Amino acid sequence: MQFSAGTDEDLIVAGNFTITHTPAGGILPTITSVNPLGPGQVELVFNKAFVRARWTCIGYNVPPCNANTNKVCMSVLPLDVDNNGTAEPGDLTDLIADLTGPSVLGDWQTDINRSGTTTSADIVEWIDIANGGGLYTPTYLNQTIIGNTLCP
Repeated sequence: MQFSAGTDEDLIVAGNFTITHTPAGGILPTITSVNPLGPGQVELVFNKAFVRARWTCIGYNVPPCNANTNKVCMSVLPLDVDNNGTAEPGDLTDLIADLTGPSVLGDWQTDINRSGTTTSADIVEWIDIANGGGLYTPTYLNQTIIGNTLCP
């Protein structure tokens, strides 16, 4: 994740950030490194993927900033191809339409198996995740992001 602040990037350290889940629960990721990118910009690297179907919020705690008001919240919801906050059958339709017609969705939406590109294998992966097949439990079909679709 890239972060920008009105300060020297060398002064931005992992301890400047607070990480929370909404709703609370699950193991929080931690920031393993803060890599300078340029004036006032850094890349935050986390030790693990974010918990699915739950908000992970990263707050910036350097005065005058407050982690409760200066934060970004991110969530991962498998299958939510159209990015509306709910994994539903229409997402499979959108995935197939994007593969067979002009592509209007980004790979971040349609590359379900995270191979780096969208192919027909992503349809199979979508169905496996929807049905709870293989390693995918629980199923994510008809699930929404816990706590709403807006950053808490």
